[in-house]
Amino acid sequence: MTELGALEVLVLDCQAGGATPAYGDLLALGWGFSSPYGLSEVRDHWIRPRTSRGISRPVRELTGWSDACLEVAQEDEAVWGQL
Repeated sequence: MTELGALEVLVLDCQAGGATPAYGDLLALGWGFSSPYGLSEVRDHWIRPRTSRGISRPVRELTGWSDACLEVAQEDEAVWGQL
């Protein structure tokens, strides 16, 4: 049996504009791998929202999202593919 501390673990972080897909879109996806040797290079990407729903001020403040993020945002399928 492998000890927990010896495992390589995927660390995944998603940021969204709402609590469920019915209320908001995925805005950001980031990940890295943690192992006994430390954390691998962390990758993160802005995601182009699937709908035209507005993004609330509190979500913008918490995530750092702004309209400028759309210039570098990618389609979610492309980012999931990189993962």
